[in-house]
Amino acid sequence: MKGIQHLFVTAMVFIAMLFGTTNANVYVFGLVVDTADNPIADALIIISTMGGPGGGEVLDTLSSGADGKFSKDIVYNEDLERVRYAASKEGYTAANGMGDVVQDTADLDTIALRPGGTPVNIYVFGMVVDTSDNPIADVQIILSTQGTGGIQVLDTLSSGNDGNFAENVEVSEYVFRINYEASKDGYLTAEGNGNVMQDTCDLDTITLIPGPTPIINNVMQVTIGTKPNKIKLFNLKGQMLYYGSELDLKKALQGKIARSQMLTVHYMLDNTVLYREKIIFSQ
Repeated sequence: MKGIQHLFVTAMVFIAMLFGTTNANVYVFGLVVDTADNPIADALIIISTMGGPGGGEVLDTLSSGADGKFSKDIVYNEDLERVRYAASKEGYTAANGMGDVVQDTADLDTIALRPGGTPVNIYVFGMVVDTSDNPIADVQIILSTQGTGGIQVLDTLSSGNDGNFAENVEVSEYVFRINYEASKDGYLTAEGNGNVMQDTCDLDTITLIPGPTPIINNVMQVTIGTKPNKIKLFNLKGQMLYYGSELDLKKALQGKIARSQMLTVHYMLDNTVLYREKIIFSQ
């Protein structure tokens, strides 16, 4: 009988342990202020997991009190190492970041919201290498974002002799993700994106694959037998002048440039760059 009781108790303990690990509470707290360190009340704070380009799975939504403080026990179905936040309020530029979970507690510290319309500097950095992990110099990296007004080119960088690039990029509204397009003659163009975390965007290591860069005069005569259905047009400063399905350059650029200048054309099949060429466009 004692043996049966012992087995029953052991089974109950195991079940309790099993159900005890189903939910894991994380106590999240912090403070929202403006740039003068004044508390901001009624700010919306969205707490989510780290996965995915938009911040992963939303865990809970909090609001700051009259003193700018917020706190809450958040229940999730597994242990977390860190959480991500996005804080916003009308009239201010949204901010996001992350906080480490230490002993079931995530201290998000002080979140500062800038007045709306205030430019934001985001530190963007990364490295470009070939398929043998050798650094590639003089790679053009065009940075863009999908904002409220559509695709916006932010800046154009070049990699150094060690393959590294870094720049403080100014944006007019806070963004959660920055897209890149890295290109150099003799390599296939690489595209990707990086998440913005606390005014920093780590694009990590970008690998370029060796490939041909055919130059053609007729858009519809492609040597590899694949026809583009979209084009991107950039000036030499990296500013995007056009992106769309109109393949006639004169029609695509109508009303967009006032004088003859050299341009870079990216011929694309859907979202894949087939090839590039530099042209002198004359009005």
